[in-house]
Amino acid sequence: GFVRSQVDPMYKNKPNVLMVRIAGRDAAIVFNEHNPEAVRLAEALKNLDGQDLDIVERTIGSATRWFAAVNTQYNPIFGIINLLRDGQSGILNLTSTALGDKKGEVAKQIPTALKAIYQVERGGQPGNAAMAALWQEFQSIGGQTGYRDLYASPEDRVKALDKELKALERGNLSKRLHAVADWLSDYNTVMENGVRLAAYKVAIDQGMSKERAASLAKNLTLNFNRKGAKAAKLGAFYAFFNASVQGTERLAKTMTGPAGRKIMMAGIAL
Repeated sequence: GFVRSQVDPMYKNKPNVLMVRIAGRDAAIVFNEHNPEAVRLAEALKNLDGQDLDIVERTIGSATRWFAAVNTQYNPIFGIINLLRDGQSGILNLTSTALGDKKGEVAKQIPTALKAIYQVERGGQPGNAAMAALWQEFQSIGGQTGYRDLYASPEDRVKALDKELKALERGNLSKRLHAVADWLSDYNTVMENGVRLAAYKVAIDQGMSKERAASLAKNLTLNFNRKGAKAAKLGAFYAFFNASVQGTERLAKTMTGPAGRKIMMAGIAL
């Protein structure tokens, strides 16, 4: 592929063209349309290779996503467990990144990051303005992840938007019930991104670019925005399928990294 700094409008809607931002300007990476592998790569990067679900799969998928949501996004106990798990696995996974020698610094930043995210998400006055600004920057770059992979098709996204519009007409009781659900959603956003924001701050402090720091932090544990071509179909029948695959892959990467042998020896000794 090659990069065009001055993007011709004719390139924007082609399946073999990937639109990106470079130094604040629109650019296009054009893949060879006569090379099947190049076209397939472009489609994968644009999430165009996902398989559509039929009505049976969509029906089963709705139940599976409900099961996943009540056990994660709307379960306050899971948030605590998830933070403890992400805190430990995130620190271990740092050993296979450019922040391998900054594990202590990242760990120290986690409490501050958790507090800043909660205050921003709940509309409060941030106690640490710098960390709150970093959280907003982290979101704008695309570093945030969470339990948002709840849409099996574009139609589901349209329904979700329609639901949000109807929320403006809720009664008092409905508003109270939804307020609890919204709080749980924000709460789990805090728990899911606290370790990532801490890693992002340390990476920025080390002189890493914002994009690279956000990518490192987002992929530190499980990146819920990543999925393969068959993830939607398999995920409809197997709750947390994507997370299970990614968890295995991320663990393998850590264990084959610089500190992998030490981690295995310590685990056996324990």
